[in-house]
Order: sequence, then C-alpha cells, then structure tokens
Amino acid sequence: MRHIYLRSRRNYIIRFRSFGPADVTNTLTRLGVRDGDVLMVHCGWNRFAGFDGALKDLIAAIHSVVGTNGTVLMPTMAFSGSAIDYALDDPLFDYRRTPSAMGLLSEVYRRDPSVIRSQHPTHSVAGRGPLAEMLLCEHHLADNPCGAGTPWARLIDVRAKIAFLGVTTQTNTFAHCVQALLEPEWAELDAEKRTLLSGLTAERYPIRTRLESGEEFVCHTRLFDRTHMRHANSDRLTEWLDERRLVKRASVKGVPFTVLPAREAFEETKLRARAEQFIVDVQAFEQAMTQTEVKHA
Repeated sequence: MRHIYLRSRRNYIIRFRSFGPADVTNTLTRLGVRDGDVLMVHCGWNRFAGFDGALKDLIAAIHSVVGTNGTVLMPTMAFSGSAIDYALDDPLFDYRRTPSAMGLLSEVYRRDPSVIRSQHPTHSVAGRGPLAEMLLCEHHLADNPCGAGTPWARLIDVRAKIAFLGVTTQTNTFAHCVQALLEPEWAELDAEKRTLLSGLTAERYPIRTRLESGEEFVCHTRLFDRTHMRHANSDRLTEWLDERRLVKRASVKGVPFTVLPAREAFEETKLRARAEQFIVDVQAFEQAMTQTEVKHA
C-alpha cells in the first residue's frame, strides 16, 4: 500500500506542484535579491519535492541571481541540537571532511571544489564568490561562533540578505549573532541574566579542529548556553521586521521563500533591546528560575 501512496503523491506533485530553476531565480529577484548581493541561504531540500532539477541546479539558480559579482553563503554547522553537548563529546572538526548537519543542500555545496569553508568547529559557513574569503577568514580565532570577527557578524557590514527556502525563520542563526554582538550593552547586569540575553557562556570550550592546511588546532570558544536556546525565539526578530515591512515573502508551488535584510535586523534588535524587548523570553526564564528555587528551598 505504501508504494501506491508514494506513487500517487509523486504524480500529484509532478502535475500540480512542479517548478524549475527559473521559478527560483524569478522569485528571489521578486523578493529583492540583486546582482552583487551577499546572500546567506538556509534551505530545507525536503520541501523541494516538486523541483524539476537536482541539487546542483538549485545551487546554480541561486548563484545566477547574485551573479558573478555576488557571494552565496550557507551554514555548514557540524551538529544538530546543543553546541555544548557536541563540544563535550570531544569531536575533531575537520575542515575538509566533517559533513554539514544543516541539510543536504549545504552538504552538496560544501563539497563543491570551488566553495570554501570557514574553520570554526561548531558554526562553520561555506561560501563562493568574490567576498567569500574575506567573510569566512579567521572564524576559528573569534571569541564565539557568531559574534564579532565571524562570518555572521560580517553580514551586517556588507548589507547581506538572508534567505529561507522551504524553512521558517525560526532557523535563523543570525538572530544569535545579533544577541552576541549586543553583549557589551548588558555588562552591568548580573552574570545569569547577561548569559540569558547574549546567549553566550562565560566558559570556553576546547574543540579540536583540523584546519585547511591539515594542521590540528584547538579552538577555545564560548558557546550558546542551553538556557538561552530553550527560551530564544528567532521569529520575534521576524515579527519586528514585519512591523517595518522589511520581510519579503513568496511561495513557489507551496514552498515558502522568505528574505530578510541583515543590517536592518541588527539595528532593529538593538533598538528593541534598549526598550527592554528581547529575542529571549525573559519572563518565561525568570518564572522557570523561580520555580527551580522553590523546588530546592
């Protein structure tokens, strides 16, 4: 029975949900992506069942929108779940061999000989284009995975756009970047709340990293705290940008496409933070802490 269901579903998709590379390029163009742009792409390939082409054709379609003057980036993080749990397992991150855990498209992109990858052991990024080397360099030397000195923070400087193809903006790693960048603004808060808002641990985790050169390097990096991850909601950033009409959306045969501007996202988060509005649900965090204290009283 299952094979009958799968065949019927496939026939339905081909008849009513089929689309090709031209539909992808036209949609991204309609959402404001232009020649010369830097584009960070999050993609859920499983939603592309109706796509008339292979993974390489989707990659080519994305690149064609930004042209030879543009740069395409994709997250190639080595884990799913908690970065701290990953670090505590004592992994060896290998620039060349460690696969991306961020979906099939990012893994195929990473393997392309023309694509380079940043060398941070938890939050690496792959890219191709004239700005790729500048954006990805020295990631493994940064204080933390997504703050100053990382590809994520450099998205702001180059006015990059962030695209979500077949996934929601809840997958937006850039939201953690802006929280990390705002950490100095919360210097006077107690350590617990500062960690909650920035997301970053005080502790540094040593992670073995085999660099592009083949040399083994130990990256001592701060990571995102489990409490922060439990109470963070990246969609809040999208909602704030929606209020300013800065979120561009479209659907291609039922596959959602969303594009956000990086610099405006950072500036909006900074303004909201000064008004005591955060990506993290502070009230839920404080309630959880109160319940814990009562339980242990």
